[in-house]
Amino acid sequence: MKQSSKPGYECTLRMPRQEIEAIREQLDAGSAGQGNSPQRQYRRWTYEQQPVTVRMTHPGDMVTTLQYACRNLSNGGMSILHSSFVHEGTRCVVLLPHPTKGAIQIQGAVIRCRHCRGKIHEVGIRFDASVDLSEVLSLDSADNSLMLESIKPESLVGSVLVIEESELDRMYLRKCLADTQLNVVAVGSAAEGLARCKETFDLIICDFNLSEMNGLELLQKLRQSNNQTPMIMVSADDSLRTKLPLFESVPDGVVPKPFKPQRLLGALAQFLLADANGSASGGLLYSSLPPTDAAYSLLPTFVGEVAKLSGELQEAVGRGDSAVAKRITFQLKGAAATFGYEVLGKVAERAHTELSAGGTVATCRTSIDNVLGACARVRERKAA
Repeated sequence: MKQSSKPGYECTLRMPRQEIEAIREQLDAGSAGQGNSPQRQYRRWTYEQQPVTVRMTHPGDMVTTLQYACRNLSNGGMSILHSSFVHEGTRCVVLLPHPTKGAIQIQGAVIRCRHCRGKIHEVGIRFDASVDLSEVLSLDSADNSLMLESIKPESLVGSVLVIEESELDRMYLRKCLADTQLNVVAVGSAAEGLARCKETFDLIICDFNLSEMNGLELLQKLRQSNNQTPMIMVSADDSLRTKLPLFESVPDGVVPKPFKPQRLLGALAQFLLADANGSASGGLLYSSLPPTDAAYSLLPTFVGEVAKLSGELQEAVGRGDSAVAKRITFQLKGAAATFGYEVLGKVAERAHTELSAGGTVATCRTSIDNVLGACARVRERKAA
């Protein structure tokens, strides 16, 4: 058994932390080598820093608020270890610890409960809407670009610029993306990349080791010219992560070389898959308005207004000002549909409804975070 220097903690299992860790290891060993599940969309992360408080509403409206040992966590749900059986369909609220925001309240439901051994059961909880866990898990840019696990290549649509000097690597990248619906433009130098970046792309894939300038220097030039296209950097340089803090601009994701196609697809999906639930994670949001619409010419103004309202909403959250949050979500839900941003409109409407029903910034935090996430993903127009 692996020894642990971490302190014990109180949870429903009522056993030493070392024994809980041994149970996790046995469960993980039992599922090792099975590969990705086609039913599982999000990557699972080990979460054992502390117990997680979950409020469950059991059959008969009996409510319990207990602390559970967590086996793993993902954007879409979590697995907890419990000392008794829990019925499928049981509604629950997960109070997930956040390093700066306190406890984030996440609505969900139990989707499975299986017996492990003795009185120990593994309980699977699915969140009602996906949650951005990058801050909760303290992920760096490389890990944060791999939240999604099972990706259907044909679901990836849009345009991608590849900046890669190696012809062989350009061929390999095209092969990785062959089954997608992406329009891939590949260039062989930093100068060509900067020139093509004047066009509109949904995403840029750039190698770090370019001869004229490295990928971070190229990214800095793009940001200085106000080009905010998301960039995923690929690199065989193991020291890249240590170099990131030295630069003003950092990539939106990092994929180390060598990589398998599914890992690259998972990174791209973070930016190219628009989440139908409009959660804080998902693809870029573009207007659905046709050029003939009277509001089409005002899209740049609207995008600027969204950024302004997003900043005001963040300030309101910091102050705990529910009245201002209610006003801003009302503004966003009213204007978003007019300008063709249906996903933003839906999440803003959901947050406004909760706030109007007497909710506070604290109790509506997940819905408000979804609004802020959608605001960050708003762009003017998709590439033709």
